Amino acid sequence: MKITMILLVTCISMYAGMYLFFVLLSPMPYKFMDFNKNGWVELNETFTAIDIGTRNMIGHNRTCKEYFYLKDGTQAYVHCK
Repeated sequence: MKITMILLVTCISMYAGMYLFFVLLSPMPYKFMDFNKNGWVELNETFTAIDIGTRNMIGHNRTCKEYFYLKDGTQAYVHCK
């Protein structure tokens, strides 16, 4: 019973640590990481978000930041101020 609890706590701690690591490593803000729009940012979404780059865009008198996938340069999200 004691070993089971230790394993359970270890697994939960590792999951939380990986989640936090990927969130902090990503250039994308946390609020934009919900790619499937289900209201939760899941571990696989944080893992996807670390493979994202940013570039600034200026157009129509607005300054925007584009988040794009590093693998092929396609747009992931655009945030304009």
